[in-house]
Amino acid sequence: MSLRLRSLFAGACLSLFGIAVSLGVIELGFRLIVPEKRLPTLPRPHFFYLPPGAVNFRDRPYPFEKPVQTFRTVVVGDSFTFGPGVQFDDSFPKRLETLLNYSKGPLRNEVLNFGESGYATVHEVKVLKESLKYSPDLILLQITLNDA
Repeated sequence: MSLRLRSLFAGACLSLFGIAVSLGVIELGFRLIVPEKRLPTLPRPHFFYLPPGAVNFRDRPYPFEKPVQTFRTVVVGDSFTFGPGVQFDDSFPKRLETLLNYSKGPLRNEVLNFGESGYATVHEVKVLKESLKYSPDLILLQITLNDA
């Protein structure tokens, strides 16, 4: 390899390295300055039903403040919790809510579904922190074997 060809190759490698480092610094800066508020999900129109007013998750809207005489449970998980392919009331968090409210006691039970298809444990921890705004009395973290 001639000296001229070597110097061109070295210059090209250094330029590519400089561009890669610059893009990495810019990416890191954006992540630190403008952190993402919501976890990314892929839009799936007509794939499942979200009740009117639902925000980000497959459940009806709930106020942050828990009503009096209410025991609130938050279920965080992946697609098993979310329940794709089943009716809204057949997802396991809603079935749990139905079972807990079967006996007419003094407490009303609310089970909030914070499941999302495709989430791994790292995503579920972020969702868990978000769900604390709803003042849960109990938190269930559903982990499937493929998440471990």
